[in-house]
Amino acid sequence: LKGVMVSSGLYETKESKTRRDKALGVLRGIVRDWAGDVGKCPSDPDSCARIELYGSCRLGVQCPSSDIDIVVIAKSSIGHAEFFGKLQERLRKSKDIKNLNALPNAFAPIMKLKVFDTHVDLSLASLPYATLPKKWNSLDNESYVQDIDYKSLLALGGVRNADLLLRLVPNADTFRLFLRALRHWARQRGIYSNALGYFGGITWAILAAYTCALYPNADLSMLITSFFRIMVKHPWPKPVQINQIEYRDLEFPVYDASRNSGVCPVITPAYPALNSTHNVSTGALKVMAKEFQRGKDIVSGLLTEENEANIREIWQELMLPSNFFKTHKHFLMVTAVAEEDNIQFAWAGLLESKLRFLPNWIEDSHDIKCRLWPLSYRLPNGYKTTTGNPEKRKGVGIAGTNGASSLAIQDAYFLGLSKYGVRVLDIGESISNFLDMMHYSGLPGRDKGAGIRVAHVKRRYLPPSSVLHPPEPDSEITQKRGPKPRLLAKNRPGMARGGVTMVKKEQEEAEKEQEPSLEAKNGLDDFPPLPTPTDTADSVTATGASLDADSRKRSSHDGRVDGWGAKRTRR
Repeated sequence: LKGVMVSSGLYETKESKTRRDKALGVLRGIVRDWAGDVGKCPSDPDSCARIELYGSCRLGVQCPSSDIDIVVIAKSSIGHAEFFGKLQERLRKSKDIKNLNALPNAFAPIMKLKVFDTHVDLSLASLPYATLPKKWNSLDNESYVQDIDYKSLLALGGVRNADLLLRLVPNADTFRLFLRALRHWARQRGIYSNALGYFGGITWAILAAYTCALYPNADLSMLITSFFRIMVKHPWPKPVQINQIEYRDLEFPVYDASRNSGVCPVITPAYPALNSTHNVSTGALKVMAKEFQRGKDIVSGLLTEENEANIREIWQELMLPSNFFKTHKHFLMVTAVAEEDNIQFAWAGLLESKLRFLPNWIEDSHDIKCRLWPLSYRLPNGYKTTTGNPEKRKGVGIAGTNGASSLAIQDAYFLGLSKYGVRVLDIGESISNFLDMMHYSGLPGRDKGAGIRVAHVKRRYLPPSSVLHPPEPDSEITQKRGPKPRLLAKNRPGMARGGVTMVKKEQEEAEKEQEPSLEAKNGLDDFPPLPTPTDTADSVTATGASLDADSRKRSSHDGRVDGWGAKRTRR
């Protein structure tokens, strides 16, 4: 397995380590200068404030593409006013730092930025010390916890939980190898992202530590086999926890299963114990459950003698990427658009934090499966969504009153739609509600076309393979295009709305003898065939709306693109 991971580029290279150290050096220098200034200790700035790593870097499982998670620990006189004030000013003036997005009003205040193309999350923890101790451990002498503010305690959570996990596991090296494999598997299968409603980094670390604690003498093969068996059989919403929840006579909220159990709670080990999966919905849990079952099926024979010669092939099969773009034929493409890099970075961050609500709203209102793929893709300049001839490139929805130019920067997420259980489906209300929520964010650039687009896109009109690398269409299925669609869009004053009507029509003969499902043809799950649009018939409507700059009024469905069928025949 380690050989598979090395060949997949999961271990930090000399170049990536040099780039990471260079980025940390720049940030350390800026924090030291800021601490000496605001803390009035220029001779010893480390006694006023300094940085601590958490996340993958603290656990020792970072890879070349890993972000850098940093908490600035500071003495009591330095708070968030100084953090988002003078420190932010210094960061913005640095030529090495780009795309700084400050979120002072977030539940956990944070600054997101890029240093030498490496993403960095920067937060602050003010400790109740007049001067920071030279040697400080987050778990030793926890008397400081009773005098710290809640936002600082949240910022320290990553440090405290990482340190405690490394203490609780029986073998740290085995734990790191297991966690590295688990993180890679989750990313390959599209179920790694706390912000987008799946398990995040801390959750996967807790689950890995939980498995290691249950099987302290197990090797890596046994750990992975046991992990999938545990996850398939675990009786959610019973919480997963590696230690006992600690309650103290303090006012900080602590996880209580009787009040806020959640869908699949996984509890952080350090005080205060919190549910690390509060963003996970029932739909996302079903997606992950399928992946757990797939993993269990693949590794079930891993420990048998007859499979010893094929063990590398078993690991490779387990780590195969998901065929998300092949499994679904219809997608919602949700795009953050802006012409300036800094503004687009802010809109993309907002979209990442809110997008998990959209598939939940769609599934709650309609008999449809909507899976969110937790990766964003930078679209080429000038790319526009289309439902017809790709040469015409008719757009579906325009962001802002003036629209975005062909030079706009676009980061797109994709939601796969499948299993239609009704004949007429209109998800316009869900999309409009989502865009209204994004509209009230108050982010800049809407007068220049910055905003969010939502559009229906067929699989054959996805962005170029150089962007998505989608699998080739099944060789046993031929696709014939239906009639060219028409775009009938009307822009009402103050609100630009576009719509897509996905028409699904059945022939009378098909009602008597239905076409074999795709599952029978190519093994895809839960995706019924789409008959050719012909006479009158059923329609499925997905309204693609876009965010307007100035208006806060809701508008009804204005435009439709008719005709979406693709006939499949046996060769």
